[in-house]
Amino acid sequence: MRDEKADSREKMNKKYKTTVVDKKSGSVLLAPSPRRSLRRSAGRSSLLASPGQTIVETLVAVSVLTVGFLGILGLLNQSLGLNRVVADSYVGSYLAAEGVEIIKNLTDTNVINGQPWNSGIGPNCPPAPGYQLDYASTAGNLQNYNPSQSLYYDPAAHRYNIQAMGNPTTFRRKVEICWIGPQSNEMRVNSTVTWTTRGGAQYSVNVEDHFYKWR
Repeated sequence: MRDEKADSREKMNKKYKTTVVDKKSGSVLLAPSPRRSLRRSAGRSSLLASPGQTIVETLVAVSVLTVGFLGILGLLNQSLGLNRVVADSYVGSYLAAEGVEIIKNLTDTNVINGQPWNSGIGPNCPPAPGYQLDYASTAGNLQNYNPSQSLYYDPAAHRYNIQAMGNPTTFRRKVEICWIGPQSNEMRVNSTVTWTTRGGAQYSVNVEDHFYKWR
């Protein structure tokens, strides 16, 4: 009997590592191991600290994502602005070239009609105001340039005009014509287009060409 009780006490001591004997009754009271209690307390403290750590980590992640999205939005805004500037530059360049082409058409029309090649296309060099014109302009009926009048775009005809047909634009075109030489055998044409783009920036493009009396 004593050997069995001793064996059972040794097994309990190995399992729980700590025994407490009641002096009155002589019974053995078992207590859990201090290491296990420390582990349990450490586990509880980690569980109690985890919600706070999760909130901090969430706030940091949200902050990083917010900064990233703001940077992307800024890049998109700049990209859209640059696209508008580039598109307006293309239109302005073509309008300036169109002004030179209109004068070329007027000289060709004079030649076809048997008139002097520069008939009705009088010189309008600085300090003269220059001309404002479109494809409906005719020789001898060219209008002086008005800085306050912009070109209009007609979506039906897909053309720019000065007759207030369609929607007004920010583009303004001035064509300056200068005769070179005593016999007016050479004509210098400068077509300047100015416009206001996004943000209020001012842009301009100038196209120059020379026409000659070759017939």
